[in-house]
Order: sequence, then C-alpha cells, then structure tokens
Amino acid sequence: MTPPPSPARPLLVATDLDGTLLRSDGSVSPRTRAALAATEAAGIPVVFVTARPPRWLDELADVVGGHGVALCGNGAFTYDVHARVVSEVRPIGAADLHAIIVGVRAAYPSAFFAAERLAGFAHE
Repeated sequence: MTPPPSPARPLLVATDLDGTLLRSDGSVSPRTRAALAATEAAGIPVVFVTARPPRWLDELADVVGGHGVALCGNGAFTYDVHARVVSEVRPIGAADLHAIIVGVRAAYPSAFFAAERLAGFAHE
C-alpha cells in the first residue's frame, strides 16, 4: 500500500488583516504570531492584503512581528512591513481619475472627494 502524498508546502500565505489576522482589539494571538514566525522560518512569503493605507501599517509591524509585505490602500501600495517603507505605488491614472470624478459628480453633485496618497490623506 502506497502512503498518501504529503501535503504540498504553500508557495505564499496571503491574509486580510482586520477581523481575520487581527482580533477585534487589533491584537494578534500567540498562536497566530507563532504561525507567522514558522511560515517565515520555512521561507514562505507572507502577504497582508488590506484597505488600510500605508500610514496605518507602521503600528502593525510590531504586532505581526515585522513579517511580510502588505498590499494596502486596496492595492495602490506595496509596503514592506519589516522595513516600514512603501516599495511600490500604483495610483489611478489621471484620465481615469478625472472620468470617475466627472461621473460621480454628475450622479451626486454634492459629493466630496478624498484620497490616500503616498504623502498622506488629502480631501476637498
């Protein structure tokens, strides 16, 4: 009888933060910390995926043990959690942004806009 194959080792671990990896009080359980450390020790990259802007991730570097990379701002930024730096920015193009603003203003004339930029939060 041939033994069943061993489970395949993951190539990447990706997880949401709020309400998934982080508890409601923003903490990480000891079990989750250990799992992150074991994942890193095994050479498996950890990617955090969040709507949070980069400026809200510095405080998490200690909480998550400095592991991994974050795709944050709904994918607009790549953030190195350990180094605490933004390594890539993917903004909405000016033409697309203009079309969005025109369309929203046409449908909702009293709408106000805000944006998360590398330099921080901006609003009308």
